[in-house]
Amino acid sequence: MEVGGRVRVRLHNGISARATIATLTEDEAEVLLDKDGAEHSVPLASLFALEPFEVDSTDNTCDAEMTATRVSASQRKERGNILFRLGDFDAAIEQYVAALKKLKPQALSPGAPVIVSCGDPSNGSAKRYRPGTVATVSGNVAEVLFDDDSPQTGDVDEAEIPVSRLVLVGDPVLQSSVYLNLAKAAAKRGDRLEPVAYAHRAVCTTHHIPEQEERPVSMAKALLVLARAELNRSNFNGAEHAADQGELLSPGDKQWAQLRAEAGRKRAQRHLSNKRLAKEVSMWVNDVMDARGQEEQAECESYTFIEKDEPSPVAVREGARAVFTPHALHHWGAAWAGTLAAVILALVVARTWPSVPLRDASEGSSVDDNAFHHG
Repeated sequence: MEVGGRVRVRLHNGISARATIATLTEDEAEVLLDKDGAEHSVPLASLFALEPFEVDSTDNTCDAEMTATRVSASQRKERGNILFRLGDFDAAIEQYVAALKKLKPQALSPGAPVIVSCGDPSNGSAKRYRPGTVATVSGNVAEVLFDDDSPQTGDVDEAEIPVSRLVLVGDPVLQSSVYLNLAKAAAKRGDRLEPVAYAHRAVCTTHHIPEQEERPVSMAKALLVLARAELNRSNFNGAEHAADQGELLSPGDKQWAQLRAEAGRKRAQRHLSNKRLAKEVSMWVNDVMDARGQEEQAECESYTFIEKDEPSPVAVREGARAVFTPHALHHWGAAWAGTLAAVILALVVARTWPSVPLRDASEGSSVDDNAFHHG
């Protein structure tokens, strides 16, 4: 190892990452992570050589372009599996994405198997998909016949879909397995939405597996990953729905009942936590209102109330411009209480709703339909 050399460094919780050595001492090294340039001081025992396939022997660069063009989709997947076992989930995801790009599905034409992106992920929800078959293609629009028995977006059996929302399926067995590995790696990396989207892609892709015996096994695996991904983001209904579908495929498997039990337990914990939060906020609001009431009482005592030809007494204070009635104080207090009530409602809703961030932990690797569109 030498300064300027590229290595893999073990960080924490079994996670590792590629980095460049900045300084070296007898016991430790300063490294700069490839991902974000962050600097870390680590013991030398935490440094490891990169895998041979990550370094081109001619110029010591990672994944030189000439080498990359000769690697098949299956090889990319296996490389991703090696990096996954090493805990370098960012590097593993790179290989899995490259594997998808290596797949060679047929052109977008009538009869082509596809999965269709549904819904609007901009509202903070994970992307959803439906399997289908292209019926006709006209310009940038294709008519798609949906293949699933339980559609996610109503009871539509066919629809005209923009080509940009279609993902062509090449080798459904390999493609679905790569999606599953992507979902697992994204979950290990700490993402919340991407594992759901990739797992849902895998479920939809298995619809296109021709072998009747292999399809249920592959779909059950995909549903298991989907259920766990939904559970990790506190979407208990989604986890239970995936478990119900999985149990239909493998009724003797106890893991589906275990998943539903875990979802129910976590839902109960969330409900109890919400009740505690509401109680704490209510106590805080009462304290604030009591304190404010005392301040208002002291302030009102500094005013002199005089009778005038009005429905109620008017308060005035020498040297003050403001003149108001006790009704004004009442309305002001009501508005103050209304604001606090809105705060309570917002906090409770935030805790009750599934915990979904505005973006995933890794913005640069979000699920992009166009990245895997082959047309």
